Amino acid sequence: MLGHLYGTSISLHKDSSGKPIGFSGIIRDTTERKRAEETLRQSEEKYRTILENIEDGYYEVDLNGKFTFFNDSACRIFGYSQEEMMGMNNRQYTDDKNLKKAFSAFNGVYKTGVPTKEFAWQIIRKDGTKRFLESSISLQKNSSGKPIGFRGIARDITDRKRMEAEILALSITDQLTGLHNRRGFLSLAGQQLKLAERNKSGMLLFFVDLDGLKWINDTLGHEEGDKALIETATVFKETFRTSDIIARLGGDEYVALTVDMTEANSELFAARLQSLIDARNNQKNRRYRLSISIGCSYYDPENHSSIDELITSADKLMYEQKQNKKGILLQGASLSSSNPYPSMHDESKDK
Repeated sequence: MLGHLYGTSISLHKDSSGKPIGFSGIIRDTTERKRAEETLRQSEEKYRTILENIEDGYYEVDLNGKFTFFNDSACRIFGYSQEEMMGMNNRQYTDDKNLKKAFSAFNGVYKTGVPTKEFAWQIIRKDGTKRFLESSISLQKNSSGKPIGFRGIARDITDRKRMEAEILALSITDQLTGLHNRRGFLSLAGQQLKLAERNKSGMLLFFVDLDGLKWINDTLGHEEGDKALIETATVFKETFRTSDIIARLGGDEYVALTVDMTEANSELFAARLQSLIDARNNQKNRRYRLSISIGCSYYDPENHSSIDELITSADKLMYEQKQNKKGILLQGASLSSSNPYPSMHDESKDK
């Protein structure tokens, strides 16, 4: 607690001949001013301590986006020293896409005066690595209320973004085969359908069923059944393009959506699928033969169809092919007591 403090001014008094004869002065009680200065000093010290001990970056920029003040955490996040960061413009640590996002966000706060708390964007650190930031933005004004810049908190959310991406990937991926699962396929196919509608482009949807999976599981074991599912997925990956959407819908059912196709292309893909299946079946020492049934539907840009309708149509054609196979196999079984193709058995109980 401060006692009373005084400030004194003193001046020398002289007579007419210039000889010093005394002093005069003014004494002011500076207690309140000193107390205010001490309070301000303590407040500033507390402010600096808080800023330098938080993990998030605190920043202040002028209206041109140049750094005017920041804490050590901001330097760590951006990867620059204090000297390097001072005066840097956001053009120096963002790409064009994120520069536009930043301009839009800051400009919006400038025009409305309304702060934003969760502006997400990506920066490029000094070492060239990219980091995702989540920033708050608020307008700074001078004593007359004129905007002079912006301030905010920047938080590195790169790890969170990576985790979110991993969780999303897991939620749309079939863990056994690495293909998309039903959820992933329907989401991506829905997006592709909108593009096809807009671009007036055709698509083919293939619905494929792995024949004899129940027999493989019951006779050779589920581990061998899983291998058959993985092998079929590999054939799918080799058949279709990276731009196509392929998935295991569940069980022994697979689907592929091929983009920018005509109806005539269906035979080419079906032939390639069968060719790759045949190549695997010609390998030595196989315990079973791979066999698939295929159905294909065409998306005509002039006649809109939903993804569900395309799947239903292709599924129906696939089932017809499967039934035809059963008829042929039943005829063959009456002529021979042995089955040289273990996977090609009576599958009436599979469905």
